[in-house]
Amino acid sequence: MALMKYRRRTRLEIVKAILSTCKEGKSKTRIMRETNLNFRLTRRWVRRLVELKALNEFQGKYYTTDIGLEMLNKINEYELVRKAYRQIEMEIYDEIGSSKKVKRKLQQKN
Repeated sequence: MALMKYRRRTRLEIVKAILSTCKEGKSKTRIMRETNLNFRLTRRWVRRLVELKALNEFQGKYYTTDIGLEMLNKINEYELVRKAYRQIEMEIYDEIGSSKKVKRKLQQKN
C-alpha cells in the first residue's frame, strides 16, 4: 500500500469549508462532520466566525450571514488569483529551465 502525503489545511480552507457548509443552516455536529474537523476545532472556528458576524446562530443551527458570504467570495477570489500566479510561475520556470526539483515542488502546490 502506498503512503500518501497529507498536508494540513490552511485557515482560509477551514473558514471556506465552514461558511460553505452553513449556507443552509447546520448544527455544530453537522458542521464538524461535513468539514471533517474535530469538535475542538469546530467549536473554536464557529465561535470565532460568530464573533466576526460571519455566522449567526438561530435555534441551534448556524447560518452564513451576508458578511460571511462576502468573506466566502473574497476567499474564492483569492484562490483564483493564487492559482493564476502559480500558473504564471510555472510558465516562467519552464522558460528559464528550472531544475526538476523546483518544478516538482511547484506542481505539488497546485
